[in-house]
Amino acid sequence: MNVNAQVSPDGFSLSSGTYTLDAAPPACFTAAATGSFSGYQIPEVTGNWIGTIQPCSWNAQTHVCSKTGFVAEISATLTQDDVAATVSGTYKITGSPTFSTGNLTMLGSDILSGQTLQSTLRDANGAIFVMDGQLGRGGSVTGVVVDAAANYYYFQMLQQ
Repeated sequence: MNVNAQVSPDGFSLSSGTYTLDAAPPACFTAAATGSFSGYQIPEVTGNWIGTIQPCSWNAQTHVCSKTGFVAEISATLTQDDVAATVSGTYKITGSPTFSTGNLTMLGSDILSGQTLQSTLRDANGAIFVMDGQLGRGGSVTGVVVDAAANYYYFQMLQQ
């Protein structure tokens, strides 16, 4: 792949980017053999986070989780390992009958890549949840948490 891009003066974003593949795209590459792109740097997740979590109704066709029910407060302290591309840490959720405190870990199918953060939550009450989040430019993460019974929870957090 040949890449040509303009880096912004602050070094945090790319604009006017183009790419060309030297050969036919592999099956896993869903874009065209040539094209354009732009991008921006996602801040590291190491630090303290606060936000909310609440039950939601998942729509598999639209990938939208409509919020319902109680709103609980969530706080987390996370550490990013750049070499292993993993995140670990602890969380505390107050005001929820479902969650309490626990650990965030990454198992074999979990991933930290670009904007994507998928991890496992092991709650002190014995429940295990899977988190699927999208990291944002300004130190934010939003997404859904799901338990083994397919109960979904929408969450959003900001880095402090």
